[in-house]
Formats: sequence, C-alpha cells, structure tokens
Amino acid sequence: MDSFSLQQYNSPKPYLKLSLDVSGKIISWTLPDSAPIKKKVKRLAIEINGCKGKKQKSEESKAVVVQTQDSTKDSTLDRSTSLVEKCNITITYFSKRKIIFKLIKTKLEADEIVMLIPSWGLRTENRIWVLIPV
Repeated sequence: MDSFSLQQYNSPKPYLKLSLDVSGKIISWTLPDSAPIKKKVKRLAIEINGCKGKKQKSEESKAVVVQTQDSTKDSTLDRSTSLVEKCNITITYFSKRKIIFKLIKTKLEADEIVMLIPSWGLRTENRIWVLIPV
C-alpha cells in the first residue's frame, strides 16, 4: 500500500520532510520552507535518498489512513517533529525524473501532486525537484 507523509521539523530553521512509501521503498525530500503546501504554489524539494525510476500504474483505490497532529522527539538531532499529514496515495506516473500521485482523503488543499526534476536539478549533489500541488 503506497502512502504519503509530511512532517514538520521545529529547529532553528523549520522545514518540512515529505516521504513517499512506494511498494515498500521510502523516498524522502526536504522542503526548506515550512509554509503549508497550497494548490498551484510551486515548492523546492531536495531529495534525501535515491529514487530508482520504474514506470508504475496503480488502478486500485486505497483505504484511508489520516492522522491528526502528532508530536515526537527526534533523539538523534534533538529536535521536535510534528506530523502534518499522513494518507494513502495512488501513483499515476513514476520515473527517475517525474512522479505524479493522487492524495486520498487528505486535509491538504491539493488532491494531486506533480514532482519534476528540471535539467539543472540533476547537476546537484542531492537532486533538486520542483513540487507542484494541483
């Protein structure tokens, strides 16, 4: 079951961490600004771990897992985190440079998110993506 989670890290420079669990593989990005994800507002996303592209299609509807605000303590870096959103997703397109997925019953404004790597985003140490909520 594919899922999406969004956590807010409350450090001197707050940021968001977006994670996708796709077929048991977790892919994560850091969103430098902790502003909420809003429809049609492009955001910068820096990849934390590798993303090996395989085109996948998913036809099934997924059951919903929505959690309310949850606070935890990250012991390794001694900073608090809060869960902003957790829900299931349907992947509509997945490759090395583009991921499109639909959020199922989310509290966020956007129902679908498109993530792209622009040509200049490949030339950096950690790949830089553009996140476009639709």
